[in-house]
Amino acid sequence: MKSLAIDQGTTSTRALLVDEQGQCTTLRTVTHRQFYPRSGWVEHDPEELLHNIQTCLDAAESTSGIGAVGIANQGESCLAWDSQTGKAIYPVIVWQDDRTRDEITELAKRGAEA
Repeated sequence: MKSLAIDQGTTSTRALLVDEQGQCTTLRTVTHRQFYPRSGWVEHDPEELLHNIQTCLDAAESTSGIGAVGIANQGESCLAWDSQTGKAIYPVIVWQDDRTRDEITELAKRGAEA
C-alpha cells in the first residue's frame, strides 16, 4: 500500500508519495506568498493555498494503490469558511501573526494561559 503525504506549510505546499518499501518520492513543491497588511499581521490567500494543494495532487500520475493520506498543516493558523458557500470569509491568519498580542497578554495575566 502506498501513502500520500501533504504538507501545507508556512511558505510552501508539498506532496510526497511513500511506496510499499518506504521510499519517498516528492511529487511537487509549490511556494506561496505571505501578506503583511499591517505591522505584525501575517496572512495567506486561502484560494492560493487550495490551488497549490491541487497542483501538488495533480502531480501524482495515479492514485492507484494509495491506501492512506496524511495531512500536516499550520496548526495554529486560522481560517473561517462560509458554511453555505464553502468560500473563505477572510484570509488565513498565519501562526506568526501577533494582532491579538494584547488580548493574549491580558488572558495570561488572569491565569487563562494554556
